[in-house]
Amino acid sequence: MNKKLILLLTAGLMAAQLLGCGNNKQESVEEESAVEISTADSGDNETSSDIVPVNPSQQYDDSEDVYEKAEISCSLSKGFKAYEAEEGMYVHKNYPKDLSTISYVISEGDENITEKSKEEYQTMIEQDFDASYGDTVPVTIEQYDRIRIDGRPGLKIRLQYELKGTVYEQLSYNLFNGDETHILTFTQEEGAGWMDDFEKCGESIHFVATEE
Repeated sequence: MNKKLILLLTAGLMAAQLLGCGNNKQESVEEESAVEISTADSGDNETSSDIVPVNPSQQYDDSEDVYEKAEISCSLSKGFKAYEAEEGMYVHKNYPKDLSTISYVISEGDENITEKSKEEYQTMIEQDFDASYGDTVPVTIEQYDRIRIDGRPGLKIRLQYELKGTVYEQLSYNLFNGDETHILTFTQEEGAGWMDDFEKCGESIHFVATEE
């Protein structure tokens, strides 16, 4: 599998832990491929602005694959704001007390991650954790669903992993778009209470065509 894509997937897994430790490793991984999510200050509003505004007139037929230049539109959870040190990263306004994160990156390459089995995906992630930390990081995949959003095949994955004594829960959407993969990752410490909100964010995902 494309090493760059593996690194980006693992970067999403490690986001909360890296931010909590002040580690700059993820910055070097994401700097080239991250897409800046432009939102207004969420303040006390129910949600912040979309990653990319939705065009209501734009319709896709989910019965056929659609591969065209696009970005993701997604409403973010209340209280999350851009993390200035990491392009494409959002943290909660109570950071660092709350280490929950939202990350959006685009990986270039025509390898279709949705063709991976659950077992292949788990092995890939665990091996890269081992390479990054020199230690075994247990990963438990709780949900591994093949999905389609606006004609793009994807994976919706719920998992848990334990890193340096802390258990993290993650929801990720990996959406294949022909020559690129869009990776939207929601991460929290176990029991932090954001997963229902993260699921609602995932339900709002749409692709918005961009100019070539």
